[in-house]
Amino acid sequence: LKDSDSPLKTFYITVKQEDLNTLNANLPESGKDHYIPAFLKVDDQVYKINLRYRGDTNVHWMFKQKSLRIKINDGNLYDMHTKFNLVNTITHDILMESVNYTIAENENLIAPEFYPVRVFINSEYSGVYYFLSQVDESLLRKHKKMPGSIYAGDKSNDNNNDGVADLWWNSSFWIKQASRNSESKSNREDIDFLISTIQKGGISFYQIFNSMFNKETFYNFLSLDVLFGSYHHDFAHNHKIYFDPYKGQFEPISWDQRRWSGRDFKVTSNYPLVEKIRLNPVFEYEMDSNTYRLFNKYNQNYIDAIVDKYSLREQSDLESDKYRDTAKGGLNRAFYMSEYRMAIQELKNTYSYRRKELQKIFNDSSLEVLVQEYDNYKSVTLYVGGNSPIKLTYV
Repeated sequence: LKDSDSPLKTFYITVKQEDLNTLNANLPESGKDHYIPAFLKVDDQVYKINLRYRGDTNVHWMFKQKSLRIKINDGNLYDMHTKFNLVNTITHDILMESVNYTIAENENLIAPEFYPVRVFINSEYSGVYYFLSQVDESLLRKHKKMPGSIYAGDKSNDNNNDGVADLWWNSSFWIKQASRNSESKSNREDIDFLISTIQKGGISFYQIFNSMFNKETFYNFLSLDVLFGSYHHDFAHNHKIYFDPYKGQFEPISWDQRRWSGRDFKVTSNYPLVEKIRLNPVFEYEMDSNTYRLFNKYNQNYIDAIVDKYSLREQSDLESDKYRDTAKGGLNRAFYMSEYRMAIQELKNTYSYRRKELQKIFNDSSLEVLVQEYDNYKSVTLYVGGNSPIKLTYV
């Protein structure tokens, strides 16, 4: 397709083949251990850039279409970004992420920009990629947040004595990706305080969560996992947290909210912070109420429509993408457009099944009343069961 015929933005990258050869020399290490110089043209603007490969698994770097990390040189910005990613497509996983980031933005969560683009490398069409902004100071600026600490909790492969990943017990596993200023780059008091707070229970956690956590954003973040049956946030990885020094509060950053499922239980992404919240009946009630609000707001028709909208905008360019592939069993394989359309329908079906299971969970409540008469008084005993609270009106 010509640029004018495509609904997608086009990124043109020009790079020397001998420099690309150095990235490909000994994958995966060579692809990420250094940057190479290149030029980027987008929106009729030319930028000097450095690039390398990115991604934790071989689906990002093993085959022809590779995921890229790009840095803009000379103090320039692209759409307020100094650094961003171009991620090779992985079918409906990408659509899940598009939907989740859109809803996260709707619900006032800090979320990276994520949208499909066309990429040409040395004038050859390299297919459909997804633009993914970097989680750094520029993301805070885009969301009109004060500069503050950003921590990434990822790759906690070491286990504690119980055989569980140490991420939520040891703050050293959290990598600091942004700071309020240069003087605070090495200061880790905020993440140390966060992890120690999660180890506390009872009234201490209750007081700190009420005052130093942005409850609205945490409930929205957690409720989205519940709504879609996502299981990608856990004890070991895929967590990003921002500390707002102006408000003195922690906020979650929406990241990797994919992996929808039709599982038949409420909390599908479980880790110590979620457990501490659920141990308090007031917090769990507040979170459940928020989840039910999202359940009604983002009904099946809404999700079907947005999935169709996002799939249609990239469909014609995907049809021309000879490198389009999907991850199956840890390896990449090419997919037909008929498979793509089936995957879209499966995505809708998954959400439909998850909604039915959630409806059962939220409808599961019961009340039994036992009235006993004595000589001078009556005794009323209430037996409440199920997952949802009962509101009583006394007359």
